[in-house]
Amino acid sequence: AKLLIMPSRYEGLGLTAVEAMACGTPVVGTEVAGLKDLADSGVTLVPRDDQPRLRQAVQALLNHDARWRELSLQELEAVRQTYSWEAGRPRIAEIYRSVLPSSSTQAA
Repeated sequence: AKLLIMPSRYEGLGLTAVEAMACGTPVVGTEVAGLKDLADSGVTLVPRDDQPRLRQAVQALLNHDARWRELSLQELEAVRQTYSWEAGRPRIAEIYRSVLPSSSTQAA
């Protein structure tokens, strides 16, 4: 896809946006929870229910190839650094270590 447009009124996790980002597809969405968390990753956000601003943001990306490429690369890098298995594996392992008993405290 050339662009993912998410005129959401509510987003829990923004997983659809992250999946698009992982494909190099720039995202234009609304300033709602779940998508606001992705703002530093290159996602373009506009106020919720502001159709004129949403249309302007979409047209701006579709009409400016250099900006589209810039956001595509920025979002791909954000996914690699934050949402890939390589990035998440150490955090997941730490969570497991924090909740599982250590071998020294296990009963024999």
